[in-house]
Amino acid sequence: MKKPTMKDKPTVKDRFSDLPDHLIHQIMSLRSLTEATRFSTLSKRMSSPWISFPVLEFESTALCQSPHKQLMILTFVRESLKRRRAARLLNFKRLSFRVFVDHYEVSRSVEEVLENLLEFAIHNKVIELELSLDHSLTDYQRMKSMPEAIFYSQTLREISLSGLKFSSNHHLILYCPSIEDFSIFGCIGFRSVVVAPSAKLIKRIQIDDAFT
Repeated sequence: MKKPTMKDKPTVKDRFSDLPDHLIHQIMSLRSLTEATRFSTLSKRMSSPWISFPVLEFESTALCQSPHKQLMILTFVRESLKRRRAARLLNFKRLSFRVFVDHYEVSRSVEEVLENLLEFAIHNKVIELELSLDHSLTDYQRMKSMPEAIFYSQTLREISLSGLKFSSNHHLILYCPSIEDFSIFGCIGFRSVVVAPSAKLIKRIQIDDAFT
């Protein structure tokens, strides 16, 4: 009997290529975004499930990263959003962005990416949104105010915001009809959160270290 050679054995790519998308999604959910991205490069067959995977979680909290490294991460975020936006995915399950910034030359790029994330959340009907900016830049006057269109989202059920600036000066008004859980930490530019009658499903609100 002929002994199987390496050529005859199924490759990792071949074994995964036969799996249905929902199983590939489960595998990706157990991996970090970087690992899932590498996984998607195995073949064109793997690329399609990655683009349709309804979760994006970006995280960069390591201290002392160079400005170049931080900018590379932001470029990766932009490109990931661009590919997902082109796929026209709706009812996106979760979008998370947690980043540490300690360089002024990076802060403006971060603000642009935050705007891109908010736009993506509205357009792709995201259900869970987390935006967290951890920074050592304490000159809040130089920070750009975030758009408040997110507080009108028809699909968001969970919103968690940290380290951002808004321009309401008085109240952030939460209109989202599907919202159940709203958290805001260390943000500036408002005095209080007002829940509009349309947000009738709200179950929990957390506010901490927020100030004008």
